[in-house]
Amino acid sequence: MNKKKVKVRIPAALVFGATLVLAGSSSALFAQSSNGSQQPAAQSNSQQSQSSPSGPAPSLQKSQGPPPASPQISPQENQDFTAIENEKDPNKQFQLVKDFQQKYPNSPLLSNALFFGVGAAEQRNDVPDAVNFAEESVKLQPNNLRSLILLSGLLPLPQALQGNAQQKAQQLNESESDANRALQLLNSLQAAPNVPPAEFGKEKSMIAGEIHAALGMTHLERAVLTPAPAGAPPAASELAAAEQEFKTAVAGPEPNVQDYYRLGEVYTRENKIDEAIGAFSQAAQLGQGTLMQKLAGARIAQLQAAKAKSAAAPSAKQ
Repeated sequence: MNKKKVKVRIPAALVFGATLVLAGSSSALFAQSSNGSQQPAAQSNSQQSQSSPSGPAPSLQKSQGPPPASPQISPQENQDFTAIENEKDPNKQFQLVKDFQQKYPNSPLLSNALFFGVGAAEQRNDVPDAVNFAEESVKLQPNNLRSLILLSGLLPLPQALQGNAQQKAQQLNESESDANRALQLLNSLQAAPNVPPAEFGKEKSMIAGEIHAALGMTHLERAVLTPAPAGAPPAASELAAAEQEFKTAVAGPEPNVQDYYRLGEVYTRENKIDEAIGAFSQAAQLGQGTLMQKLAGARIAQLQAAKAKSAAAPSAKQ
């Protein structure tokens, strides 16, 4: 039986994946330090006594003797950072980050200030500035785990992919590299003494899901960009990798509606219609009362119609 291929389009509602786990400052993996900067509450196995404001797992950085003394943080600088952290209006927070970046270009708090800028830009549906903030944050502190995760999730978004095919491929390679490094950093963490193991494990699993979702999006976009022979499914190996990553992402303690939706997209491209309907159904259930429920419902109806038409075709020929 020849199965009808169903076209896939990523809706505008999926511009950004879920970053709510990272946006909150109360995460069990990130404790509030006394000077206002975000420090990892968990520490790496080999560096539990050498926690660094640059983020977790400083052991991954090359050691070149004692690090230089960090610039002194002024009371006003700390106050300005706290204002960024506490601001709820994304437009105001965005401007506060821009002002902080201009006023304190050498601040040890700048990487974390830029992290909050990513979240503000996301809420403004501002993809270019979200990417720029994330890239600058990681450039300043390569082991800033939160910014690294956001960057790996932003780079493979269709709205963020710019330039020709080669440039897009390079950007996807960067996303995959960032995501794998983030997983390495995350896996090196151990719970701090004051963090309950159950809470730490849940937070760690949820954040790992974010990273696997980023990898899933990277493989999905590679499948879309990779030329395929006429009539052949796009880049079967990349789709298989995307399927596995999204399945890993939704297996976490609090699966994300976007990840189920994108898993449905992958299944659709693989022509696994029943599995796609199942994934979109999960997305619709998780997204009850939101636009995601409507989008997922529309995809379910489309797939069911295509499935019914395909099943009726042999009978019509008889």
